[in-house]
Amino acid sequence: DDALRKKIKEQLFAEMVLSKWQASLDRAMAEHMLASINAATGADIAVEKAKLAKTKADTALEAKPEDAALKKAAETAKTELEAAEKAAETQAKAVDARRGEFNFKAEISKLANGRPGLKFIAVDKMQDAEGLRKLTDVGEWKDSHLPGQMTLAGEIYNGRVQNTKKGSFIFQVSDIEERPFKDFKDLKDDLQDDYITENAGEFVKDKKKLFEETIEKLSRDQLKDEIAKIEKEGKDKIQTEFDEWKKGLDADAAKVEELLKRLGDKNLVAYKKKSAQLDAIKAELAGADDKKKSLGETIDKETEDKIDEKLKEAHKDVLASAGKTAGFKVETLGPLSREVQNLPRFKYRYSNVIQAVFGANAADAEADDVTELEEDSINEVTFMALCSKVDKADSKQISRRQWLTELRGTGVSSESFAGKRMRKAVDLSFTIDALTKGYGWRPPSGLPAEKGMAAGLDKSKDSEKDSKKGDDKETEGKGSGDKPPSKDGDK
Repeated sequence: DDALRKKIKEQLFAEMVLSKWQASLDRAMAEHMLASINAATGADIAVEKAKLAKTKADTALEAKPEDAALKKAAETAKTELEAAEKAAETQAKAVDARRGEFNFKAEISKLANGRPGLKFIAVDKMQDAEGLRKLTDVGEWKDSHLPGQMTLAGEIYNGRVQNTKKGSFIFQVSDIEERPFKDFKDLKDDLQDDYITENAGEFVKDKKKLFEETIEKLSRDQLKDEIAKIEKEGKDKIQTEFDEWKKGLDADAAKVEELLKRLGDKNLVAYKKKSAQLDAIKAELAGADDKKKSLGETIDKETEDKIDEKLKEAHKDVLASAGKTAGFKVETLGPLSREVQNLPRFKYRYSNVIQAVFGANAADAEADDVTELEEDSINEVTFMALCSKVDKADSKQISRRQWLTELRGTGVSSESFAGKRMRKAVDLSFTIDALTKGYGWRPPSGLPAEKGMAAGLDKSKDSEKDSKKGDDKETEGKGSGDKPPSKDGDK
């Protein structure tokens, strides 16, 4: 298409020209800004020098806080720093003002040198990205967000040349106005949602901690007598095992000492060995406190495990009270099938709570079973569930879809109900021969011999009789004659 080719060439040529102009504008801006930037840089350097001087004066004054000359020097350094900072601030504002004085239109006109097709477009009022997107004279501007990313008034955009259907262009940001904050009443709902989202993790953690502490306290209060009994048994066990250990070592030491008395001679090899054995026993007895501590740690752990098991048994009785105290919602779910999670559209038909509770815990649950405190991140549910009752399902719990699925079968490889029954019947069936030999089955009286299984049975019996007769005749033939069979023949 010649028109399209012409348009593309014009755009490429415009982009090339404007890119060269951007480079020239950058140089012109640098020259325009040079003096003010140098002045601002000098002011910043003066501030740094004043800071160093003040630090030096303050350090000297700290060493001699009563020295009048040092006090005066510190005050002077402080005053000079404040003056330097004020001068630097003035120079920074002068830099911004100088940038705004750059005559964008005049520089472009100088570069264009009368080139036709040049047009200047001024935006009369402040616009955000959405307002700049569809300016009448510019056309639909895809990258209208770019001015919002610039931070200096008077700055010229030096990125790639911009294009719309109406032409190619470069631009300068003449002024910048930061977007004002919205009123709190307009932000309140969004801020609350953001706060809840950001703090949800900590909120859930605190709730879980409160619930765990509450359910343990209630369980301990309910089982305080049993817990006291288990703890006493644990302490008694520690003392009993320690006494048995010490008694055994004392007995071993007494035996060795008696043997050493009988041996008498310390130079004997046997005496030396037994003496070393006695030293080892005494050393072990010297560590009795450590032994008792070790036994205590082991048996205390066993005691804690026993108490934890007892507390779990009590959870079913205090679960509702603990949930209410901790601010959890307490509700009854079901009754539902153990396999409810396998039903079609389970995650669409049931609430997040049911999906969380029945999705993983229902298959093996028994009456009075209580789950751990679980957190389902997918359904955003934290829960502890009690299985209060388990009943056998009846036909009311089976949906019409399940009946039809069982009747007809689903999928390529699934069997219908009739097919399953037929296969089962074949698996359990017996042949006529098996029934006859194993169970003495006979065909019903009056059944025509030429029909059905009875005919096959009669024929098989006749064949069996004929076979036996043939065997007898063959035996008789082999047995006749004057000579017995040769040995080679027997082999």
